[in-house]
Amino acid sequence: MPAHILKDLLIRIGLALGAGVLISIVPVALRNGRYAPSTFRRVFLFTLAGAALIGFFIYSYFLVAPHFASSTHEPAPVVYPLPPAIP
Repeated sequence: MPAHILKDLLIRIGLALGAGVLISIVPVALRNGRYAPSTFRRVFLFTLAGAALIGFFIYSYFLVAPHFASSTHEPAPVVYPLPPAIP
């Protein structure tokens, strides 16, 4: 396997693992925040869950955005030369 393909493959696997870790923080933080005895800890865990969820959406947008065209590029109109003037 060529080195550049292996590098791209490993980068994609690493990015997918990063997204998985980021999204797995949300249910754990929500579950622990629900039963936390301290109000400060509860607020911290709910804030952590919200930040992880927002971070996951931003992260997934940056992973997916290069695969979609950002705007429709219309080709320039074709300009034909004027026909010669008939005397």
